[in-house]
Amino acid sequence: MNNQIDINLQAKGKGLSIYEKPMNVGSLRKMVVQILKALDVQNHSISLLFCDNKMIRDINLTFRQQNKATDVLAFESDTPHFLGDIAISLDQALDQSKSYNVCFEMELLRLLIHGILHLLGYDHERSREDEQIMKSLEESIILEVQKIAIC
Repeated sequence: MNNQIDINLQAKGKGLSIYEKPMNVGSLRKMVVQILKALDVQNHSISLLFCDNKMIRDINLTFRQQNKATDVLAFESDTPHFLGDIAISLDQALDQSKSYNVCFEMELLRLLIHGILHLLGYDHERSREDEQIMKSLEESIILEVQKIAIC
């Protein structure tokens, strides 16, 4: 069994048309497959939701009692072979790509890696040491996978 990725593009309000070019589901799938391969994760599935700031704020309020938009949320699963769900705000990804002076696809790659690491139990909010471990992993995986995120 290979890794399976369920990708859901959703947005309320202004929708996903605000982004510079259409989302390429095939490229997203390749990114996730390569991230999981880099982390030596096999035979698992993952669910991805790409949404706008309003939707991610609603999810953040419902599940974390925080009434604010964020870039990525990850929800681990107890179901065997299902890592969990990741929600990414494309509004935040676009804003952050401009702030960090990287292309949209590179920021999206970073957020995918960040979310997947959370699903695997990594948590940068636990301690400064855990934050450094997670940041180091993110950077090494970006170097390994970035050729897919052609800007």
